[in-house]
Amino acid sequence: MGARLQIGVFRECDRSRFELALETVAKELGVRITLDEAPSPPAKDCRTAHAQGVQSIYLPYLSGVEHQLITGLGRKLDCAWMMLYLQEGSIWEYRLYRADRCLDNFSVAPQYWTDSKEFTAQRRGNPRLLSETWGTPVEELQRYIADWQMRDIDDDTFEFALKGKAYPHDRSDYGAPNQVFDFLQALGGMDPLNILAGARQHALYLPGCQ
Repeated sequence: MGARLQIGVFRECDRSRFELALETVAKELGVRITLDEAPSPPAKDCRTAHAQGVQSIYLPYLSGVEHQLITGLGRKLDCAWMMLYLQEGSIWEYRLYRADRCLDNFSVAPQYWTDSKEFTAQRRGNPRLLSETWGTPVEELQRYIADWQMRDIDDDTFEFALKGKAYPHDRSDYGAPNQVFDFLQALGGMDPLNILAGARQHALYLPGCQ
């Protein structure tokens, strides 16, 4: 099993409002966050990045606390936001929200999970809805919302038929899970893991570990 990663991306809020909401929601959950403090055990690693009015946050998987924190941020900020997922080092997906309402789901390869036609249909993604919600021209996003055309080679091996890049300036091709970072950039966001590019690191203390 490969890497799993989740990044929350929030539109329509500046850095100070985002950080105030982050501290407030964390406190409501019994979590303490110390901004700009490099974490050491028992603290967990939390990272944020700020660009063009888009705030992004990385949290490791924390038995559900990370989901409560990020969805709580969406409710508190009452804005358009999404969760980006890099799944098992193989595919990427997103869920698009407005406040606490899920508007859309997308997966580059829903067949990775199941052959169910209903499941696949629910994860096709809607580029026009994404464009209208996010305020980014559909022409800059729609080529990411593509089925990678997964096909089995044998019981343990698969490949993706879709080749090339979504846009010429992208770093990753179709079939490469790191394409999610090209998509994040198209949304106006910055990789919260990239400290060298200006992302910030924070210490997050779970209940009972403070």
